[in-house]
Amino acid sequence: MFRVVRTQAMARHEDPFLSLSTAMSVSIILAGLGLGLASHFGTFRFPAEVSPSAAPEPAPEPEATVRKAATQSETALPPAAWSEDEVIRAREACMHSLRSIAAGVTFLEPIKTDRCGIPAPVLLHSLGSDPKLVFDPPVMTNCGMMTALADWNRRSLQPAALKAFKSPVSKIVGASAYACRNVYGLATGNLSQHAFGNAIDIGAFELATDRTITVLHGWGPTERDIEERKKKERQKLRTAIIAKSMNVPGAARIDISKMKAREAGLKPLPVDRPVTGSEPPSPPAAKPSPPAPEMSFFRSLRSGACGPFATVLGPEANEVHRNHLHFDLNPARTGAHCN
Repeated sequence: MFRVVRTQAMARHEDPFLSLSTAMSVSIILAGLGLGLASHFGTFRFPAEVSPSAAPEPAPEPEATVRKAATQSETALPPAAWSEDEVIRAREACMHSLRSIAAGVTFLEPIKTDRCGIPAPVLLHSLGSDPKLVFDPPVMTNCGMMTALADWNRRSLQPAALKAFKSPVSKIVGASAYACRNVYGLATGNLSQHAFGNAIDIGAFELATDRTITVLHGWGPTERDIEERKKKERQKLRTAIIAKSMNVPGAARIDISKMKAREAGLKPLPVDRPVTGSEPPSPPAAKPSPPAPEMSFFRSLRSGACGPFATVLGPEANEVHRNHLHFDLNPARTGAHCN
């Protein structure tokens, strides 16, 4: 500071313009230092004694500014959507499919939610015309699924119903198609084919005679059920044989032959046929009785779906599918998977 003052004093005697120039240079240097300090330490704040009306608004913290900007950006940005080309191609394919099948549909706007969605979804009201198959309520799906359902309806569903019940199916009741979820609705895991409109779950059918047939009550016992019953019968048979061998009171009245027949799923021996030897002979095999119409109907639907669809699941697959049939167009599979 002392050096600057001295320089200014000497400049006043030698050249007034030099003095002015020196003063301006010093001012510029001080101003530059002030700006540098301000940029380094943040926004300059007036001291407390300065009037509040003259003080600027305090700047927001950097983190708050970033969060606010991110929120505004997320609000302003539109959700992820299908490209115009994807939508056009999907709708063109759909219109092409409708040239060869009879279907009542409502075209919907493209759906895109997270990883789920359909570029050209349709609300499917009905398929065919004579007979007409109504979806009650209508199901949202893609056009590939609509085409596969039309093929299955014509080749499998209606012929199976006419054979089993002498009546066509008029309605598919309570079906479920598009749903943005994982497989089995789990919180983690792979996306279900339902998330792309590539799958449908069907649990009930209504005949033209107003009779309703459900998968839950019409499928009959599964292989799991039969094996479980056989396991219980075998356990009962072993217990009865041990009881007889040990002369347990009351064991003499146990009919081992009937228990063996029941365990094997065969008819018991006639009661008037003599039994010789310590072990009764095995009963003769009986002709299997024809399956009930419902059982025959649902098994025809399952086998007929193996072709139009890549994956077919029903009560035989697991307990989750005990009450419905699942059809999908999983593109990852190289052939039909029927269970």
